[in-house]
Amino acid sequence: MGKGLWSIATLALFFCVMLRNSAQAHEKWLIPGPEVKRLAAEERPGPFRDFWPEIAIALGAAATLFAIAVAADRFLRRRRIGEAACRRLLEFRKAAPPMVGIGTGILLIACGATRSFLAPDLRLADVSPDAFATGLAAAQIVIGACFVVGLYTRLAAVALLVLWAPGAALFGFRAWIDYLDVAGFAVFLALCGRGAFSLDSLRGVAAPSPSSERTAVAALRLALGANLAILAINDKLANPLVSMKIVADYHLNFTRSFGPLAFPDDRFVLAAFAVELAVGFVVAAGVMTRLVSVVVFVLLTTTYFIFGLQELLGHLPIIAGGVALLLMGTGGKWRIATS
Repeated sequence: MGKGLWSIATLALFFCVMLRNSAQAHEKWLIPGPEVKRLAAEERPGPFRDFWPEIAIALGAAATLFAIAVAADRFLRRRRIGEAACRRLLEFRKAAPPMVGIGTGILLIACGATRSFLAPDLRLADVSPDAFATGLAAAQIVIGACFVVGLYTRLAAVALLVLWAPGAALFGFRAWIDYLDVAGFAVFLALCGRGAFSLDSLRGVAAPSPSSERTAVAALRLALGANLAILAINDKLANPLVSMKIVADYHLNFTRSFGPLAFPDDRFVLAAFAVELAVGFVVAAGVMTRLVSVVVFVLLTTTYFIFGLQELLGHLPIIAGGVALLLMGTGGKWRIATS
């Protein structure tokens, strides 16, 4: 067991170092909208203009990281390393729906109160007519309140899907697809409900069947993993100047201390793209799910000290979703078989 714990610790350290590049996943929360549009309109830096060689190398690095993760997952499973810890975590899986519900609900209430749509950068001030924007804000508050107290949770989750779906028409496809994870939270809560400590439980709402629970976890895992990959492509590869500004403003390029081996900011962002893309596929594939969930949880909570309260609030559902995967595992469906 001692050897197993050392193996897990080594892998965790590896992913912490790799994921440090991707800590600023939602760059557009930190830069005013007009500045984002200005940067998006400028010519992209050299490494992002031509497929060969930089982008091809980054894609190869992402594929290599994914292959390493698959091999590590197979190693851990075949030697049953951490199996007892996984069984122990499953004993607490009933805590996952309340965390996802409350985390998502708090964000929705905050977005409705500040007249934004599902995230800080999608401003309802850009939506017309104003009465429609006000209705969207009110709907978020009602749905969020239902999630927090656990009242008609499944119905509220379906309402969230209905609310999320037309976002592409309101804000454009690229801005909307950044929040695919919202659909994952909605599907998870629609299948699992809000669970314990909810008004639904007092009303005698039935718990989900084991099959529904597994489907809910698998859908959440796929949505979170796909969302990471989309953010890598949409916000780093396609719009690198925004990421480069965040890297410069917050001094995130830690390779500058490496002397001659330091990356300039454009290649640092390209490396972050490769890491985030790889991690997205790792999560979606159900590879080392609990280990990656721990690392993502630590990174997203510690970014509060770098980016402030808005970053922590915006990431609440993702943090809760990561904890849900930590407790519940892969869901056993739609994953790469490594054992």
